[in-house]
Amino acid sequence: MTMNIFNKFDTNRNGYLERREALGLLNELLANRGQPPATVAQFNRFFSDIDINNDGVISKSEMAKFCKNFLNESQ
Repeated sequence: MTMNIFNKFDTNRNGYLERREALGLLNELLANRGQPPATVAQFNRFFSDIDINNDGVISKSEMAKFCKNFLNESQ
């Protein structure tokens, strides 16, 4: 499931989610909850929480950790 989500948003297929791609992910999560698109502050917090090594992209392993935490919080 995590890789399906990752691949959906990795539009340039470089193996990482860049900021623009991560914004698409966040906005879809918010829309699924009936919320408006992310503000700049919301996005920056979201991105920094997921980008554990602060390299400016979200790797597959960082995405896997995010999905695990997100699913645990949702239950």
